[in-house]
Amino acid sequence: MGLGIGLSGALIPGPLLVFNITETLKHGAKTGFLVILGHFFVEVCVSLLIIFGFLKFLRSPVVAGAVGLAGGILLFLTGISLLRQKGLNAFGPASEKSYGPVLGGVIFTVFNPSFPPWWAAIGYNMLWQGMQAAGVTGLIAILVGHWCSDFGWYALVSFTVSRGKDVILREKVYPLLKTVLALFMFFLAIYFIIKAVNCFTPL
Repeated sequence: MGLGIGLSGALIPGPLLVFNITETLKHGAKTGFLVILGHFFVEVCVSLLIIFGFLKFLRSPVVAGAVGLAGGILLFLTGISLLRQKGLNAFGPASEKSYGPVLGGVIFTVFNPSFPPWWAAIGYNMLWQGMQAAGVTGLIAILVGHWCSDFGWYALVSFTVSRGKDVILREKVYPLLKTVLALFMFFLAIYFIIKAVNCFTPL
């Protein structure tokens, strides 16, 4: 259950996937594991919050709105930064301003507006089903399966991208990839900001 539900979320394109692709071109095939390591740290904290009864925090419209607004702004700025980078250095060695794979994994997880509602709905029910089935053992099995899906998928993406790096960084290919990724960031930013504003708007 943990593996299947985890894959259903991991396979959906989002800001973390875009970040993983761009960082892979800087750091190589190991990037997927490092990005999800940061993601893993956040999910451990969220799982503990749910287990100790702080689910209402995740379901709060104020929290959802704040995360959505901050996440939308972050994505918009990231898209602009990506477009402003010139030459092959756009995906070259990590600069001093780079988040780095692990910290970026944390940032693009915390400020992903779909993250709190996913855990408040699907994630919570996933943990509850595990507890119902086999107590603490079931809970651990669910979480291990979930994290295996994340690590496995993102490691596969990084491996695939790193293998095709020579093709991606060709003069006619990399500007197109950079533009597509940036436009996707802008689309997500607008979508998340609109949802965030709706969270703050009285019914």
